[in-house]
Amino acid sequence: MALPSDIKLPAGARYYQFVEKDLKFNSNYDIVWSFQFRVPGDLGHTGADLPSQDYEYAFGTFLTTLTSEISSVPGQYVGDSDPEVTEARDEILTETDVSILTEDGAVTIIDSSSLSGQLIKVVFDSTGLYGLSGRNGHPGVALKDIKRNSLCIRDYNHDLIYYEYLSAFSPTIPLTSESLNTVRIRYANLGSKISIDREIDSTYQTLTTINVPLKLESYSGLDRVFVGYSFCTPISTDQVQLSVSKLFFKDAHIEGLVSSQVLTEPISSAELNFNPNAAYTTVSNITAVKDEDAIFQIWLASQQIANYRESLGIPESVPVALTGELDNNNGPNRSFVMKVLGTPGIADAGAGPISLDIGSIPKERAYDFAVDNNVTIRGHYRNREFLIPSNTLSIFS
Repeated sequence: MALPSDIKLPAGARYYQFVEKDLKFNSNYDIVWSFQFRVPGDLGHTGADLPSQDYEYAFGTFLTTLTSEISSVPGQYVGDSDPEVTEARDEILTETDVSILTEDGAVTIIDSSSLSGQLIKVVFDSTGLYGLSGRNGHPGVALKDIKRNSLCIRDYNHDLIYYEYLSAFSPTIPLTSESLNTVRIRYANLGSKISIDREIDSTYQTLTTINVPLKLESYSGLDRVFVGYSFCTPISTDQVQLSVSKLFFKDAHIEGLVSSQVLTEPISSAELNFNPNAAYTTVSNITAVKDEDAIFQIWLASQQIANYRESLGIPESVPVALTGELDNNNGPNRSFVMKVLGTPGIADAGAGPISLDIGSIPKERAYDFAVDNNVTIRGHYRNREFLIPSNTLSIFS
């Protein structure tokens, strides 16, 4: 069968697509899969000697509800369904608008409320052409805006939801390598997020996390999702020598719920105390009085810090280090005394540096005081060190 008119490939082009059909996952739950792949640095076939940037290839992985796609085209579509084969609200049509019939001769109908086809696809593309717009309103970028050596993601509606140079990531995923690259895909939160990770030194590092616009909860058929893979070389040329000679792929591993049942677990909590006959008394004529004394103490301490900054030429943008100690002689609301550590700039004659007494503030206001005045307060309480505002006042409770 001839390829569609906008796909230009030589007779020796190679394109593969396969699905792990023995494991049917429930997308109400997270699906995580990983694999290793590499394209060797000696890209071409024996005798080929071309610049590495000229070779064309794309490798993709996807989730689908079908073990065999209704259509699958190579080239810049990297195995996606042909845009001219309409999977619409009514009939499935061929390129010539002829209805596709079942074995019994009935017109094949797609239920728009039931998932059918590819949910999400992640493609590593040396040409960037997977992000190109195509026939029949196939969304994407213009030819002048393609990104070579890119990561492309398309969703259930084949919309291009992510398109970026691989060099933008750190660490990146090299498209040619002498060692295997381990990649992990995480499809999470009922299909609302997808993350791309790469294993570095036995630890996965996230390259990017994308919000997926499609909301799966409005669809049925969420319990029959399969993982698949695609490879095509070259992508869009009539020169077979631009195809790479080898792709190594191994150690595919998939985790998810293989069940159509949505598991639930009852959550219990302690009974609420409820007494409908609780007695109460209405109190009126209560006047709130401001803690003027505490406010004055905080203002006075702030002025002392401002004077201290001015005397040493410390700008407001530079934090000032203070020491703090609890003083229980000042009452429960005045128990935090702060002192600035002495510096050579402030000293009695011949006595060396001295500590400057900033003043007393309520300990429960120490965090706000430290933030407002750009200071840190370090000290000890009950043989435990505190540093405000870093660990606030948890040790005082």
